[in-house]
Amino acid sequence: MYDLENEQASIADLEHALTQALDSPALSEAQTAFLTQAADRLSPDDLAGLSSADMAAILAGFWRFCDRRNHAGPKYRLIHALGDGGKDLELELLQIVQDDAPFLVDSVMGGLTEAGFDIRAVIHPVVQVGRDAEGWRNDGAPLRRESMIMVMLADVGEDRRSALLENLAKTLTDVHAAVGDFDAMTAMMRETVEELRRTPTLPGQYPVEEYIDFLTWLTDHFVFVGARRYDYPRTPDGAYAAEEPRFGPEDCLGVLRDPQCSVLRRASEPAILTSDLKTYLEHESPLVAAKSNLKSRVHRRGYMDYVGVKRYDVHGVAIGEVRFVGLYTVEAYEEPARTLPLLRRKIANVLARAGHIPSDHTAKRLRYIVETYPRDELFQIGEDELYDTALGILSLHDRPRVRLFVRRDPFDRFVSCLVFIPRERYDSDAARTAGRILAEGYAGRVSAWYPTFSDQPLARVHFVIGVTPRDHPSPEPRALETAIAEAVRTWSDRFEAAARGGGVAPGLVADILTRYMGAFPAGYRDQYDAWEALADLNVIEGMTPAPPTGAGPLYIRAYRRTSDAATQFRFKLYRAGEAVPLADVMPRQGQRSGPRRCH
Repeated sequence: MYDLENEQASIADLEHALTQALDSPALSEAQTAFLTQAADRLSPDDLAGLSSADMAAILAGFWRFCDRRNHAGPKYRLIHALGDGGKDLELELLQIVQDDAPFLVDSVMGGLTEAGFDIRAVIHPVVQVGRDAEGWRNDGAPLRRESMIMVMLADVGEDRRSALLENLAKTLTDVHAAVGDFDAMTAMMRETVEELRRTPTLPGQYPVEEYIDFLTWLTDHFVFVGARRYDYPRTPDGAYAAEEPRFGPEDCLGVLRDPQCSVLRRASEPAILTSDLKTYLEHESPLVAAKSNLKSRVHRRGYMDYVGVKRYDVHGVAIGEVRFVGLYTVEAYEEPARTLPLLRRKIANVLARAGHIPSDHTAKRLRYIVETYPRDELFQIGEDELYDTALGILSLHDRPRVRLFVRRDPFDRFVSCLVFIPRERYDSDAARTAGRILAEGYAGRVSAWYPTFSDQPLARVHFVIGVTPRDHPSPEPRALETAIAEAVRTWSDRFEAAARGGGVAPGLVADILTRYMGAFPAGYRDQYDAWEALADLNVIEGMTPAPPTGAGPLYIRAYRRTSDAATQFRFKLYRAGEAVPLADVMPRQGQRSGPRRCH
């Protein structure tokens, strides 16, 4: 628990200090539970320099803040921390009290972390309290569990206080909307499954039972944040209308109760894309797994997953869709892909199509590739595309090199890019450079990137490039791949290529590379390219060795770069042995006598 200046403070010390701070003869059962849980969450290193009396003052202020609250929702504030006797503790306190519910702490902390606040400590006591009709604590009222979250922050800054509280309000609203409608959303999922069971015939490459198994599995492996039931509008003659899918207030649950929240951007809504409409509605799979346009504030930050299930009439004609948004659980990512509904079919079919591979060892590598494929991508990618990409990745085993594999989102909101980079060339700068090249190529932005490392000779980076639907370039992936490969080449790569490409006389390449590959310091590599290094070596290799004591003669190489003006002149000085003092160098520029050898 918490201590001061490396002296362990006991629960008894803090209890005594809190009792005094609350001006109470003894702590109540709820106050004792509050104190015990708070102390358990504070490590000795959290807040060095605070005494037990300081902590007691903070906790007492938090307890008093929670004396009264509106039953309808959370109560919160952001205040400057004052310790014993009003001492300035140079901390900010974000204090929140509300009915206990799942996802509260991780949702609040996710928002603070994403915004870049310096978090010093957090406590989260959950206590049983009763309240009267006006919201005051009352020991005689029915007890209920209340969540008390306090986050201790470094100075927030006046310019960020309002944004912090505004984002907190949105986060808590989303959490309570998702938690409050959780049972209704899972019930909607069960209804959707039953509707699929009753549909006489369904399109799709897998049996209907596989889709039903996936949706049943999803119920236990998905954090439902929102759901909405849509109807596809029709024209008077019965054809599908090029309009946004329709829904009413009774069709919306969770965060999608807000009618302004769209799962996809309006320009991407399936019923608006007239060119793809008939194919999408009549021939595509009854289930769509993709990323939504909504960022989650619940549980963890990031774009929410979207699972759309089509609704059919008694004749098997698509009449609408139910859309669920949320996040796959940790277990959904940890379970072997080959055991999950839908994914198991994709993997089995890809491996069966690759049955022509003669080597068992190669077949095992292919299985490893598809089973360790980015899980979000595995949910979304089509079988044919997975097959082609997996075989492309397999080819990298024998010849590791930079490769790029691209998948376009079916609703044209983003481009998913898998970039493979040799591990010896990979660092964070290489990843950022690759992301910049991809973003510029698609005139988009890097929405997210996820590096992955294994014992393989290649690092894998999954980039998600956000684009404007129907309004972005479609660059040739190989051109982007070439640009990334060139950008991540090291100086040593370029030096070797220049030496082997004619910069060194035949027969001398191996010797030059052996002696000089690691000879050029970082400062030199930052200023000069590989071809300039070979020009310097041409001089160095012809220099007279330095005597046992002192230094050899001075050599000068004069040159110009192609970008230099006619009046610009460059030269380099070389000497074996001791460095050339600047005072000895400068006079030689104006002298014609003395030893000078120009190269």
